[in-house]
Amino acid sequence: MSPNAAVLFYILGIIIALSCCSPRNFKSVKMHPKCASKTFCFERGNYPAQLIEDLVNKANLTQIDGDIPEHRQTSHSIVDPCETSRPANNTIPIYQVIDLHNNVRYVVQATRFKQIIHLAWCKNKGEITRNRAYVNVSQLEALNYKAYCCQSYTNYRFLVLSLDGTRLESVKARRIPVSCRCKMHPIGEVINPDYC
Repeated sequence: MSPNAAVLFYILGIIIALSCCSPRNFKSVKMHPKCASKTFCFERGNYPAQLIEDLVNKANLTQIDGDIPEHRQTSHSIVDPCETSRPANNTIPIYQVIDLHNNVRYVVQATRFKQIIHLAWCKNKGEITRNRAYVNVSQLEALNYKAYCCQSYTNYRFLVLSLDGTRLESVKARRIPVSCRCKMHPIGEVINPDYC
């Protein structure tokens, strides 16, 4: 081996060693293009799977009863006239979320640690203009009320990859859609179906 080749081989070894162990910058991560207008994403894209697997194994994380400590499903005890949409398979892992500081974060999804939540969103947000189950429009109007289908969100806590890529951390994700609910408001009140 020539001296020049040996030096190049040595430099290449140093570069590889440094790149595998040095922090990576995940501060400028963008949401997957298919999810650009959402606060969460099911698309895997450039997900750093091996790095996350390694960190989960290093932390010796295990999942108990298939769920992480925070309850992940909403339930309602009344029949709601507002129709909801859900993913066809409601056990799809979420790979990206936007945290409360507007950073796109990679959600920990590993062989031994999965985070699955049940999402739901309104099919038709806004004022209910025709009779539906449990809602009689004319009776409500006689009482000076209107009914609305309103999107409900929550700020779920997820285990995510840190922004420097060296550890796992817990953050709250911004505005995860969990249900569509019916609310009554006085006639004349200005309503935003995303927040009512």
